[in-house]
Amino acid sequence: MFDLCRFCFYWGVWFPISVPWRFCAEKPGMGKFLAGLEGILCRIPRCGYYAKKAEGILFDYSISRAYSNTMKKFFLYISVILMSLAPFALQGQSWANYGRYAKANSEIKKSPEIVFMGDSITDVWGNRFGAFFQKNNYVGRGISGQVTSQMLLRFRDDVVKLSPKKVAILGGINDIAGNQGPIALEKTFENIVAMCDIARANGIEPIICSALPANRFWKPENPSSKVKKLNEMLKKFAEDNNFLYVDYYTPLVDENEGLKAEYARVNKDGKPDGVHPNEMGYKVMEKVFEDAIKSSK
Repeated sequence: MFDLCRFCFYWGVWFPISVPWRFCAEKPGMGKFLAGLEGILCRIPRCGYYAKKAEGILFDYSISRAYSNTMKKFFLYISVILMSLAPFALQGQSWANYGRYAKANSEIKKSPEIVFMGDSITDVWGNRFGAFFQKNNYVGRGISGQVTSQMLLRFRDDVVKLSPKKVAILGGINDIAGNQGPIALEKTFENIVAMCDIARANGIEPIICSALPANRFWKPENPSSKVKKLNEMLKKFAEDNNFLYVDYYTPLVDENEGLKAEYARVNKDGKPDGVHPNEMGYKVMEKVFEDAIKSSK
């Protein structure tokens, strides 16, 4: 997707406007214009999410050497707008992306033991490190970037219709990150509760999974306190309803309430991304999940 965004940015924005704007980038009034544009962008859902990615793309090109800081900011904001719109154009068919697993769901012959419902953490787990799923008759139904509201919408298609014995629900980190705009932590919790209600109504046993530790996103706010609060709410809900609670948080958290570096996926700049586990991290999660399942029998 980002290769497409990069192509669109280069030929649709950078090339046609670079020449005239290069000569007026430092004109009086440009600073105020960019400040106003920045204020508008901060209010558009997903713009912040793609700002970091856009910045990385911009500074990969000669634009970082050829233009002033003012000009770089202008290009950054324009590219952020394009990238914020791109996911919706590419998903097209629905906000919840019902079609992502439609074909895979139709091809399932035997009801899975457990469906893993989630976001990118589950998505990568099931699609890149899928041996754990295959050997246990588990099915991964994670979609990168999704918030719990989107997960709730597709819960019937991607969980209930597969008739599993259990569903493991792992979500909420993208809500905290504001991927689809601000949402109260209580609403995130209620979305997960609603998924559990749907599961129980259809004879499926819910398994509540803790959010993984995180102490930084693309924005300055430290999300660690919200992650801890959400996990506290989920754990109490699981205990009150005799649901299995799987605690991924404790073995993965470091002294700064973030994801341990040795278990974190590394970005292209060589730094841990702070949210997604690497292969070692998934191995820890597999053991935690298996131990929790065994203890519940």
